[in-house]
Amino acid sequence: MSRLAIFVALTVVFLLLIEAIGERSFLYIFVWAAAGVGLVAIHVWIFVYRPTRVGERRRKQRWRDGLISNGHIDVDELSAKALDYIKEAISAKQAERYIEAIVDPSKLRGRVVETVRPLNRVVRQQVAITLEVPKGDKKDLYFPLMLPLKGELQDDLQIKLDGSDVATLTHSEYLLLTVGVFLSQIIDGLVGIKGHQTLNPILKEKWSAGLQNTARKAINLIGIRARLSDAGKDRLEKCTAEIEEVAKLFDPGSESAAALLRAAGLVKILAGHYAIVAVVPSSPERKSRRLVSYERYQIPSLKRSPVWKVPIWLKDRVAALIGSRPIYLRLELPNAATAKSFHLIVEGPEGTYAAVQQMPEHPAAFRVSEDASGEAVAHPYRRLQRRRGQRYLHVYMRSVSTELADDLWLSAKFYEVPPGSIAISAAAASSAFLLIYLIAAIAFKGNLSMGANFPAIVLAFPAAAGAFAGFESRSTGLMGGTLVSRASSFLTVVLVLAAAGLFEAQITGALSLTVHRQILGVHDTRWQILTVVSLFNALWAIYAWSSRTAFFYLLADRPNDQPSNISWE
Repeated sequence: MSRLAIFVALTVVFLLLIEAIGERSFLYIFVWAAAGVGLVAIHVWIFVYRPTRVGERRRKQRWRDGLISNGHIDVDELSAKALDYIKEAISAKQAERYIEAIVDPSKLRGRVVETVRPLNRVVRQQVAITLEVPKGDKKDLYFPLMLPLKGELQDDLQIKLDGSDVATLTHSEYLLLTVGVFLSQIIDGLVGIKGHQTLNPILKEKWSAGLQNTARKAINLIGIRARLSDAGKDRLEKCTAEIEEVAKLFDPGSESAAALLRAAGLVKILAGHYAIVAVVPSSPERKSRRLVSYERYQIPSLKRSPVWKVPIWLKDRVAALIGSRPIYLRLELPNAATAKSFHLIVEGPEGTYAAVQQMPEHPAAFRVSEDASGEAVAHPYRRLQRRRGQRYLHVYMRSVSTELADDLWLSAKFYEVPPGSIAISAAAASSAFLLIYLIAAIAFKGNLSMGANFPAIVLAFPAAAGAFAGFESRSTGLMGGTLVSRASSFLTVVLVLAAAGLFEAQITGALSLTVHRQILGVHDTRWQILTVVSLFNALWAIYAWSSRTAFFYLLADRPNDQPSNISWE
């Protein structure tokens, strides 16, 4: 009913506005125009903004109100079930490997190769992990393949082991495994406190009770499904600090100290994340390498420029308005710090090439040595494949510190391979300028009858320009024409329509020709404006076309670091 009411109101306002224009009553025109804008704003608020924003804000507010303390779980019941689970299914070595794979993943991950392919509104991520299974493990390895944020869904997740489907734990099984493994480390710490040589019975009781209380808090943080609030982050920091404080009671490197530090590292990571755990069958006879891979869809966030950066903000809004879809990606690289070596390949859509690639410098971490032979094997290293007009970007890193995991990213831009849509837009803009300039010159001293077929000729260009730049046939791919090509084509359409209308108005006598000081040989003021604007449009499109073409071929012609027996012509 509300949609119908707004539609009826807009129809009435539109009719009243038409009547006000006919009577040339400027006050009424302003009043009814303002009323129409107000009704449009109400429609946008009710049927566009509220469904996409207000409901989400309310849901988040209810979540914050109800989970200020991040909720609670039945710790006693969960702990009892978890201990029973690991007693039946998990050995001490399996527990140690599981924790190690979370807090220090590079010990088990040899190489990670990540491939990202942009699609329409998502990217397809494929990750292949070379898993180095230690020699002598006689039981299956519980391998935490991914550590997504809590509450984050994995779209179309497919997991393979050596090319075949692999079993994974359910969330309940993962929770029992994690809590059970965590409690096993806490129990080792309690045993160490009980057998401590220098602590008296009162202190032993105090430290044991404190550790048990902290463990309960930690299990609650691991078990809740919600992401951590500010209060939850404070509790996590306090909880891990208390466990690490107990670990200081023991000699560094002792079993009790190591167990407590592993427990602190586990809760520090899994309080805000959850693990997707794959079960890798054992290979007890020798150290083996297994290939674990997964692929999924990811939805990247839209680039939103702040309003105070007026040129960029305006450019982004104009691009969205006219349907330009430039390819710009900013990828976080958390996998780079989880393996001994890491490869990232970002592929662009068909008909594009990698134009821009940028990463943070981190000069202290990635030191460049003039004598590469003097670098240690474990020295952090990074290299980007040179841009030479190829469709993809390739980044290689090794021995990346976990401290850099949250500050590693890659931004990439892909441009159309010449000639692309901008070439056809430039041709249309240039042809439109020539036609407009021709009739503008003929219009001098009223010689309009010489160009009687001008409207029929010039009106063929809007459809052509729109089709060439993608207005008629929208592509389902990510590329839909660059901003320059779309804007130029749109301006071409406006110019040829204006030229055809002005020609008809002057040839019928509705508008008279004016003779002023000539500009480019054109004397009529209106034709002067159309000629100058169409010339600007043509030169702008030609410049963009030539500069993009030069950029591509200068990239493609760069010398290669390693000569190849393949040539491109």
